[in-house]
Amino acid sequence: MRPDSQRALVLQGGGSLGAYEAGAYKALYEKITKMDKDKGETGKPLLNIVAGTSIGAINAAIIVSYVVENNTWEGSAERLNEFWEYVSKESSVDLMPGVIAWWDYLHNNVHSGIASGEAARRYYSAKEFAITGVPSVFSPLMPVIDTRFFDIQNIWYHFNSGPLKKSLERFAKFPIATTFDDKSSLPQPRLLLVSVDVAEGTAVTFDSYEKEDGSRKSLYGKYIVRNGEEVGHKHIIRYNDGITSEHVIASASVPINYSYTSLEGESYNENTANYEKNIRYFWDGGIMSS
Repeated sequence: MRPDSQRALVLQGGGSLGAYEAGAYKALYEKITKMDKDKGETGKPLLNIVAGTSIGAINAAIIVSYVVENNTWEGSAERLNEFWEYVSKESSVDLMPGVIAWWDYLHNNVHSGIASGEAARRYYSAKEFAITGVPSVFSPLMPVIDTRFFDIQNIWYHFNSGPLKKSLERFAKFPIATTFDDKSSLPQPRLLLVSVDVAEGTAVTFDSYEKEDGSRKSLYGKYIVRNGEEVGHKHIIRYNDGITSEHVIASASVPINYSYTSLEGESYNENTANYEKNIRYFWDGGIMSS
C-alpha cells in the first residue's frame, strides 16, 4: 500500500542557481532528519520524489544516484556539494586584489549609476567564462559560420556541454532505475526529469519508476485512436534499464548556444499503422515556461 502522504523535492533550472539548490538541499536534509528523529520516525525516507529540470535535473540525478548506490540519504548533501566544488572555478576578477573595493568606491563616491563591486565581479566573470569556457562544464565559445547564405554577419556562437556530461558521470552512477517497494527498509526515491521535444513542442518527463507493464518509458504527443481502438501516444522513448546521463543532459540542453540532445524513440506512422524507430531531439525543459 502506498503511503498516505509523500514528500517531494522539485528543483528548478537556472544555471548557477543549482549551487544555491545544493545549499538549500543540505538545510532541508538537516531539518527533515531532525523532525523525523524527534517524532521517532527513523525509518521514514527523506524524500519520496526528487524532480528537476535543467541544472535542477543534474542536482536531482546526483542525489537519487547517491541514495540508490549507498542505500542511505546520509551523505547525499555532501556528495552534491562535492559536485559543485568540482565544477566551480574562480575568474580572473575573483583573483585580482582590490577590484571589488575599487568598484564599490566608484559606486559609493563617484556616481550611484556605476556598478557595485559585486555587480562588476559577476559581469566580468560571466563575460570571461563565455569566451574561455569552464573545463568541467562547457567548452570555449566557438563561432558557427554561415555556410548556406555566406552572410558574414550571420554567426552563431556555440558551446559543447560534453564536459558537463563527464562531470555528471563522475558524481552519479548510471543508469538510474528505482522501484517502489513499501516493504523495503528504505523505499527508493522516484526521479523525474523534464525535457522538451523540439519538433513536437511538448514537455517530456523521464521517470525512474517502471510503468504498470514493468517497462520504463516516456509517452507523449497526440493520443491516437484508430478505427475506434485506442493505440496510444504518438511518441515513445524507452529506457528499460533506467535514466541515463543522456536523459539528464537532454533536460539541460539550453538553446541556442548548446546543441539539442538526440535520443532514439518510436513514433506512430498513421500510414503503416505501426510504431517506427526514429531520432527525437530535446532541449532544456525550462523553455516551456520561459
